[in-house]
Amino acid sequence: MTEKGTVFGFGYNAGYTLGLGDTARRSSPVCIKALTDVSKIYGTFAITNNGTVYAWSWAIDGKLGTGAQTHLVYPEKHDFFSSLHIKKIVPLSNCTFTLTSTLNVLIQFALTLSSGRKSLFLRL
Repeated sequence: MTEKGTVFGFGYNAGYTLGLGDTARRSSPVCIKALTDVSKIYGTFAITNNGTVYAWSWAIDGKLGTGAQTHLVYPEKHDFFSSLHIKKIVPLSNCTFTLTSTLNVLIQFALTLSSGRKSLFLRL
């Protein structure tokens, strides 16, 4: 990430982790054009200077906590997170922990029910 909030990525890129629309490996830095004015990056989450939260990558097992049922191959804005004034995001392999400015901790994960997979949010 540059001082102006431009984001570059490179590497293995399995699971759309670079947010470039594909899973091709990148051996040198590539600009992720969907992200601008970024202040923080947490794995496959970005927070802009105005507090907007973007997420991308595999959307399975509640990993992103966005309610998405398909993979997010490009960074997508998520208003749910933005309204919470996020301070930190900790994405793990099958859930995401989020710390808000009021020190609430949210845990996002998925449950498989008879009606299908549902994202679930817990506030601690």
